[in-house]
Amino acid sequence: RSIVEKTRVAYTNNDIDALTFFNMEYTWVLKRLEELDLEQTQWENSLALQTMLALPVENGFSPVERQEPHIDTKER
Repeated sequence: RSIVEKTRVAYTNNDIDALTFFNMEYTWVLKRLEELDLEQTQWENSLALQTMLALPVENGFSPVERQEPHIDTKER
């Protein structure tokens, strides 16, 4: 985001042309959309895992706790 701010200042000072400024803004928007898409996918995957494992949800998120498998050592 700081690069976009620097390009905005450069554009205001006529150090870069409009197309360069537009391309920088457009690239930042695309990267932000990609980031949001990855966050959404992460939440969807978390919800799917919680649903499959029947985990309770607290505050909108329930971390999966790793549990060691129980091994029965009694002889039969």
